[in-house]
Amino acid sequence: MYRKHATILLSAFAATVLLFAGCSKDNPTEANLTDEEFFNYIATGQDANSQDLFSTDQDALDESAQLKALIPGLKKQGLTPITPIRYGRRIESVSRSIIRPITKQGDSIAIAEVQVVFTGKFLIQALSGVDTVIVQKPYTETIHRSVRFERIANTNRPRLNWRLDGVSILNGGTANPVLSITSVEVVTPSQTFLVTDPDAYWMQIDRWWLRHMPVLNNVAVTVRVTVQSAQPDSDIVTLHKQPGTFGLHHEPFLLVSSTPNGTGYARVYEKSWTISGKARKFAHFMVSATTRESLYDNATTNFSSVVWGIPYKPAE
Repeated sequence: MYRKHATILLSAFAATVLLFAGCSKDNPTEANLTDEEFFNYIATGQDANSQDLFSTDQDALDESAQLKALIPGLKKQGLTPITPIRYGRRIESVSRSIIRPITKQGDSIAIAEVQVVFTGKFLIQALSGVDTVIVQKPYTETIHRSVRFERIANTNRPRLNWRLDGVSILNGGTANPVLSITSVEVVTPSQTFLVTDPDAYWMQIDRWWLRHMPVLNNVAVTVRVTVQSAQPDSDIVTLHKQPGTFGLHHEPFLLVSSTPNGTGYARVYEKSWTISGKARKFAHFMVSATTRESLYDNATTNFSSVVWGIPYKPAE
């Protein structure tokens, strides 16, 4: 009997050793990461547990596959003026990086600022006279957000020491935009929140220390966007959703008011829709404001846009 129990214990011990060896083989470098390297690993979307939080911004904005299916022969060039039929972003490269030294609040909180650079082409299928033409506008949009980590332990493994705790609202755009988003208001059946300073608006991921990240799964949502613009013509404000099965996944906002002020016009746009649940842990809907000339003029250098991104959970 003793030998039988000893054999069982030795077998269990051997299995445990193999299990940990297997885990180490899957990620042999994680145990050797510094805190800063671990923060970069998480904040640039390399960790499977939180990857959706750092990749669904691109999913919402990029319509490469849909544009390829809807617009044949993306090689023609139009003549100004044009009347757009279809348009969207084709993102060709993405870079994500921490752009400033990580700041710490004592020994319990660490904050990293993450920059995302999207490079691609803004594609427009349009009418120019009686001809259908294709306009391709190269562009670069740079957006950023802050990511907050909370210390939960003191070991030699950063993953055990730190928990991803919160994120700020994504915001940015093209270089030197001639318009700006000044606020985004989100109204759902269970909550309403207004963002006026995206860098200072934190959303809690798990525990609700300040503002919890909304859970949006098959619920009606209304978004109001206020844009400050120097342009006399109304701008193009667009909702970018997570891609569905077919077709483009952006929709225009409706202009509900325009008020002249000392620096141009303050315009309010509104959009209501139902967010469908997806098999993801995190997602984003993005809001872009683009000058009218960006869409209705074929000059390839004429593209000015700003973008904000609201994170949410498709399920609790």
